[in-house]
This record gives sequence, structure tokens and C-alpha cells, in this order.
Amino acid sequence: MRYLALLLCTLLQAQSPDIPVTTQPGSWVILTVEARTDKGAYRPLRMVLDTGATSCVVDRGISSDLVNGKFEQGKGRGFGGMGKPVLARTLKGLRLGVAEQDNVPVLVMDLEEVNRWRDDPVDGLLGMSFLMGRIFMVDPQRGILRWNVRLEPSRTIAVTLSPSPHALVKVGNQEHQALLDTGASGALAIPTAPPGSVALSDCDMGWGVDGIRKLGHVRLDIKVFGDHFTGRMATTGAGLPIIGAPFLLAGPTWFDFSRNTIGLPLDRQGRLVRLKATLPEWISIPVCWNRKGTEAFLELSPMLTCSPWYQAGFREGDRVEAVGPSPVSTLTLTRINEIIRDGSVLEWRLQRKKQVLALKNPKVDRREFPPLDTPADPAPQAEHGGP
Repeated sequence: MRYLALLLCTLLQAQSPDIPVTTQPGSWVILTVEARTDKGAYRPLRMVLDTGATSCVVDRGISSDLVNGKFEQGKGRGFGGMGKPVLARTLKGLRLGVAEQDNVPVLVMDLEEVNRWRDDPVDGLLGMSFLMGRIFMVDPQRGILRWNVRLEPSRTIAVTLSPSPHALVKVGNQEHQALLDTGASGALAIPTAPPGSVALSDCDMGWGVDGIRKLGHVRLDIKVFGDHFTGRMATTGAGLPIIGAPFLLAGPTWFDFSRNTIGLPLDRQGRLVRLKATLPEWISIPVCWNRKGTEAFLELSPMLTCSPWYQAGFREGDRVEAVGPSPVSTLTLTRINEIIRDGSVLEWRLQRKKQVLALKNPKVDRREFPPLDTPADPAPQAEHGGP
């Protein structure tokens, strides 16, 4: 019996070649999925792997021959509570490597609020309406996804599918059912700061399906998936407790949505793999793309009045013409992040209505970005398999 199981596993792996994925700023894993037209041909769609999405999502710009149903008015609203109405439809067919499915439930909405902070826009989110019942492994470091693979050694975690995966975590003295969301760019998000946490910045903004909210940041101890993490940085004010992509995909991870389990990678000491304790690669900059017209350009995004950028004179809607020696023709979000990441104060040339302004960006204090985790907790390791 064991030999037959091993043979079956080998055959399944042989039928599942590596599917390339890329990891983008914000820890999103992006892959190319093929959608079937009504004539049987396939077209590529760039999608975010998103276990937190109950349904797949595609942009309103998708071709109508990929979707069943007309694009009439819907009732819901998209990301940030803004944009055009959300439509519930089905894709005629979707395939990714050896995995294929007909009539995939999908939400059609305006993804502008997702793509404004991306140099390379995506076409949608690959959610649980396609992933449900499947087994797959994601290795962001090697840049691959493979179907029907379970990895060892790993920490096996039981999850509840409703239909997105949830699992118990313990923050302070409180237990929470947290959403396991590969589409969330933050490692940990919780509703409020628990007693004993250390407050960090509270001058940030976030976009959710229910609108814009003010966010805070704290450092706290968290017992999650059988390990005790000390000094973990978390976002507060985010509503539902969320374990995001930086935590879930710190190493090769497998998801078994047929048996409601996931497997997280372990280090040589048998502990969950930690994120690298270094300065994050991505510094928060209030810049986004405006792609509403025929010409895409960079502009300042909404910011709170307590933001150092606001206090330096930057305002929502200012159009970016140059940053330091870099003219607008060479600028991307990635490039702007790179040239200010070392804390340099540069002159920005901005256009505000018909006025041209020269402003200095606030200095980035590297001390505001301490390591994501303190050194490994010397206390006895918690028992495996529980929160």
C-alpha cells in the first residue's frame, strides 16, 4: 500500500511541471493563468495567488468572450468602496498547468485600486473558486508553483475552509480565527493593539473592500502555528485578523485544500522559518499610478495630515515630474523606492494644477524599520500543531 501511494505521488508530480511565479513588492505571488474563449482558444491572464479571495476576481477590462453573462449593472462595490459596481459571473474555462476548470465563479470589478500601486498591472486574483479542493506547493525563492506536492519536513496546520482558509492564532492572551491570506502584503494584521504591545507609527492609511481606514503599527508577542514569535510587527485597525503572504510564504509552503491542511517550512532547529531580520526592501512612499486616461503618469496618493510627506508640503493629486536627478521618463514606483531608500533628501519637481513646485522629501529614518523579529526565543519550543 505504501509503495502504491508513493508511486501515485510520483506520477502526480511527474504530471505537474514547474509553473513560473514571480514575487513582487508587497510579497504578492503572481502567475500567468490561461482563460478559455467561447471559440476554445486560450488567452493569458496575470493573476495574484490569493487564498483570501473566496472567488476569483478579474478586471472590468476583460474581454466579454471569456465570461458567461452580459456586463449589466451590479450592486456591490469594489476595492476601497469605490469604482464601478461588482458583477458576479463565471469564466468559461481557466487552466494553470495540469489544473483546469470550466465555469469558474468570478467577480468582475474595477481593479484600479489594486493596480495603482503596481508598475506592472495584474488582470485579476486567483481565488478559492479555482483553488478549492486542490493540492499545490509554492516556492517563492525558486519562483515556482507545482500541483499535487506536499513537502517534508514541514509544520502541518489544520485549517477551516469557509471557503477561504482560517486557523487559530494567539495574540497576547486572546485567541483569534485568522484568515490565511496569500493576497495580503502584511505579515500580520489584527483589529486592535492588545495589552503589552509596543506602539509604533499610527499615521498610515489602508484600502479595503469597505473603504479607507487609518492604520497603526505595533510590536507584540504572538503564538502562532506552534511557535512563539517575539517582537513581531503587526498592523492594527485592519478589521479581520489576517496572516499574510510574508508569513505564509517565508519559504516553500504547500496547501492541501482537499484535506484542509497547509504545511509551513521549518528551519534546521525545527522552528517555523522566520522572515529575514533586515530592513524591508520596500519603503512606504505616497506615490501611485494614474492610468485613467490614455497616458499613465505618477501622482501623489491620499495621505493623512500627520504624515511627514504632508507636513513637507506634498498633496494628493500632485503629478510627479522628477525625483532628484531622475526625470519622469525613467521613473517607476520601484525606481522611486530605490533612490530614497537610503534616506537621502532629494528635490522633487511636482505639478499641482498649472503650478510647478520644488519640494524636498522627508528623510527616511532607518530606525523606524527595525527587524521584523527579535532573535529566536530561547524559551522551550511550544508543542507542534497548535496555536
